[in-house]
Amino acid sequence: MATKVKDTVVEEPKVNLLANPEGKTVEDLKEIAKVLQVQHNDANNKVTEYQSLRDVQLSRRTKVQGALEVILQMIPKKEIERMVKEQEEQEVLNDESKQPDA
Repeated sequence: MATKVKDTVVEEPKVNLLANPEGKTVEDLKEIAKVLQVQHNDANNKVTEYQSLRDVQLSRRTKVQGALEVILQMIPKKEIERMVKEQEEQEVLNDESKQPDA
């Protein structure tokens, strides 16, 4: 870049231009971008792994639920009602045992 002063051309010294007010050069920012890209890719891979695991668990839960429904249809209704009542009583006992003593 040149500046004209009274018909005299003065060459300005070349400087490593800063890309931002924090003092980072373009090369610094490119290095930061590379590191962030690696971190981003790693995070994406982890999300994909977790989604796959979640999908497997949801599929398993659906299969178990279906099996439970089939089995429950094979048990007489009176037995189911008795099982539900026993389960509810057990839950009440469990809740009472969790209460702090007064």
